[in-house]
Amino acid sequence: GEHHAFFASTLLQRMELRLAQGDAQGAEDICHRLLTDWAAPNGQLPNAYVYGTLGLARVRLLQNRPDEAAATAQVLLDRVLKSPQADSLLRQEAAVRLWLGIALQLEQGGSQALPHLRRAVELREKMDDSASPWLAQARTVLAKYLVDHGQRGEAEGLLARASDGLTRHPQIGPQFYEPLRHLRAQMQASARGRTS
Repeated sequence: GEHHAFFASTLLQRMELRLAQGDAQGAEDICHRLLTDWAAPNGQLPNAYVYGTLGLARVRLLQNRPDEAAATAQVLLDRVLKSPQADSLLRQEAAVRLWLGIALQLEQGGSQALPHLRRAVELREKMDDSASPWLAQARTVLAKYLVDHGQRGEAEGLLARASDGLTRHPQIGPQFYEPLRHLRAQMQASARGRTS
């Protein structure tokens, strides 16, 4: 019941903290606990199961195993899309597509990442407030892909909107603002390289 849901939420928060700290083993232990206690029975996809599985994919990214991360995220995405409750799992779909796109990009720099990253942004734009840190995160990841593939114009627009959103959250964690800062620095360095 309610206590069970609260416990799952607490574990997910701990998992996020371990991931943000780069503690792959600590995060993986929590993921396995989530997947043991909240297995997905007969087609149901509880939040703890979805985010626990996604946590495992993110652990594989921390371990520089993007192929395994992509495989885990792809299986999860297929389950989400085939679920009878797919229409009520759009936030989960956005999160899975974001991390699948990141894994595919790291695995092969590949164009296969782009549709997932675009869909993640599109879903977040429909569901989230314009100041949502998750929307800013999705926009930043898509912008990084575009910069890496020479599409600076669109990337700059996405980054400006991501930055505007995050300024309304002065207490936000570094996992949201650091990627944006790094990408801005990368763009400035490449701009200087072009003008010198």
